[in-house]
Amino acid sequence: MWNPLAALGGRTIERASEFGRDALGIGEIMSRTLVATWQTSSGARRAARRTTVMQIYFTGVQSFTAAGFLALLIGYGFGQIVTTSGLFIMVPILRDLLVEQLGPLLAALVVIARSAPAVAVELANMKVAGELKMLEGFGVDPFRHLALPRILGITFGIMALCFIVTAIALLALFVVVRQHPHFGGVDYWLAVRPEQAVRVGLLGAAFGMAVSLSAIHQGLSLIPLHTEVPKAASRAVIKSLVLCALLAVVVTALARIA
Repeated sequence: MWNPLAALGGRTIERASEFGRDALGIGEIMSRTLVATWQTSSGARRAARRTTVMQIYFTGVQSFTAAGFLALLIGYGFGQIVTTSGLFIMVPILRDLLVEQLGPLLAALVVIARSAPAVAVELANMKVAGELKMLEGFGVDPFRHLALPRILGITFGIMALCFIVTAIALLALFVVVRQHPHFGGVDYWLAVRPEQAVRVGLLGAAFGMAVSLSAIHQGLSLIPLHTEVPKAASRAVIKSLVLCALLAVVVTALARIA
């Protein structure tokens, strides 16, 4: 006879063990990448810099159009809600919401949709084709050559995109409400506190680390079969979303405590 409590308990244990395996895998990637970073030659550093720049371009620059357009829509939509309802008292609340939550999350969502599956599929295909073992056979550390540039590139790309997307959303809101005497001048921008800007940077760094490490882990940990590659891409997206949501909650809680 089917027992719903037993099924729920089994499912919970399965998810907990999966989370533990993911945490161990991400920890291994971080530790091996750090070790490989300290053991690099000048030529390896130059190659890593080139790959990092390419990853920043793919993550930040190529994501700018979609992320900027969505930020423009959100800021403009908030402004229309305020002006239509006449509740201009909501402007400071919406401004803080854009800076502290929606701007960084929007940037992270766009990057997750583009970069997470791309990195996971690229590394998964390399593992299936045996290219990772070939690199090791030539004396090239895969974590230095593949993991490090993607971690740095995605992290810096998301950080820059977080600031840009937040600024665009704030500008769109300002354009709509600028006719109001209390929100149409420089005071609108001066109300953005320095600690909020620091928070945007911290969220961007946390999101970048979460997305890059999750995607790399899913690409390197799959069973080396071609049928597993699409699964690795979908898992990279889902787990990156979960990690970013958890990090947003943790950062918000820590900010309130501080």
